[in-house]
Amino acid sequence: MAELLIRPTRNDHVAIADLLAPSAATLVAPVRRPISRLVIDAPLALEFDQYREAAADSGTPVLIDPLTTLLQTDTDPGIGWAKLPYARSEAVESILLENPFYLPGLVEQVVEFQVAHGASAIIPPYFYAQSPDDPAFSATLEALRATARYLRANHPGLPLVAVLCGAHRGFARPTTYATGVDRFASAALDLGPQTLALCLSPNGAGDEGQAKVLQLFTVAQRLKASGAHVIAWRQGFYGPGLVAAGLDGYETGTGVGERTNMADFARNRQPGCRDGDGGYTHTPVFFEALARSISNKAAQVLLEQRTWRGQLVCHDVRCCPHGAESMLKGQRRQHNVRTRARALRDLEQMPHSAWRLHQVAKDAYGAALMTNKVNVVLAEEGEKTKLPTRGHESLAHVANLFSQRSESQAA
Repeated sequence: MAELLIRPTRNDHVAIADLLAPSAATLVAPVRRPISRLVIDAPLALEFDQYREAAADSGTPVLIDPLTTLLQTDTDPGIGWAKLPYARSEAVESILLENPFYLPGLVEQVVEFQVAHGASAIIPPYFYAQSPDDPAFSATLEALRATARYLRANHPGLPLVAVLCGAHRGFARPTTYATGVDRFASAALDLGPQTLALCLSPNGAGDEGQAKVLQLFTVAQRLKASGAHVIAWRQGFYGPGLVAAGLDGYETGTGVGERTNMADFARNRQPGCRDGDGGYTHTPVFFEALARSISNKAAQVLLEQRTWRGQLVCHDVRCCPHGAESMLKGQRRQHNVRTRARALRDLEQMPHSAWRLHQVAKDAYGAALMTNKVNVVLAEEGEKTKLPTRGHESLAHVANLFSQRSESQAA
C-alpha cells in the first residue's frame, strides 16, 4: 500500500484535524484516510500540540523532521528553529561534523526531542551533502549508526527512518552510485530501518530536462533494489511517478513545500529572512489536470471562467461539495491532500507497474497540454504566472521508458 506523507505548515492545523478525523462514513464501512503519516517540522512540533493530538486521536503515525541541515548554515535567531535544544544560529563547521564527541550529543538531543513530542519513529540527524566525498555525508552515516546505538540502549521499541539528503548532481551520476546511494543503503540496512527517504535537490520545480528526471528515477529504483521500504522525501511533483516506478510512497506539503530545494530551504532561514517558520498566509490550489499546485490568484482567474471551470474543477463531491468555492476557500488544503491521495489510490489499483507508468506518462502528457492552454488564458487575463511544461514532458518520456522496460522484464 503506497503511502502519502503530509508535511503541514503552521496554518494547517484545522485542515489536518479535519483530514485525520474519522468521517461519518467509517461508521458504515472502513474508509482509508488520505494521510498515511504526518511529518512535522521540529519547530512546529515545539510550538503546536494540535498536530500531535490530532494524530494521536486518529491513530496516525507521526514523524518529526529534526531539520538538522540547518546546522550547516547561519540562521536567523528570531525563527522557531532557534528555540530547539540542539539549534545554533551560526553554521557548524564541517570539521565539527566529523568530531566523534559532537555527534553523540547531537543524537541524544535530537532523539529525546522527537520522543518527547510523540514521534512514532525516529529520524536521525542528517545533513545536506554535495557529493559522497562531502564530510556531511559521512556525518549522516555516522549519526545514523549513533542513533541506532542510542535507541537500542534507551528506546529499543522505536524504529528508524533514515534520510539520504544530497545534491542531485553529486549523487545521481552512475560514477557515484557505489560511494553514494549504495553506501547509504548498506549502512542503513545494517541497522534495520523502517523506511529510507530519498531527498535529492533540486528537483520538482517542473522545469527539469529529460536527462535529469531519468537520473532521479534511476537512483530511486537503485535504492529500492536494496529491498528496503523507500519513500520520496519533499517531492510532490515527481512523487506519484516515483511510486509508479516502484517506491513505497512520497512526502509533500499541503500546497506549499511540494518540491525539493535544500538551498532555498536554507536561504529562507538565514539572518534577515522574512518567513523562516513557513507561516504561509496563502496556500496554493492543487489542480489534478495540471498535476501541480498554483497560486490562489491564478486559480481564481481560471475557475472564474466558465469555459475552463468544467475542465479544472474538482468533481468529487465528498472532497469539494461546492466545487470551485470549496477549492478556493475553506477546503483548499483538504482538497490538495485528498486529491493527491485519490490519485495515489488509483495508481495502486493497477495490477502491473507497466500500467501504472503508462498512466503516469499519459497524465503527464495531458498536464503539459493543459498547462500550455492555461498559460495562454493567464496571459490574456494579465496574470504574470507562467507555468513550466518541460517537467511534465520529461516525466512523460521517462515514465514511458520505464514502462517499456517493465513490460520487457515481465515478458
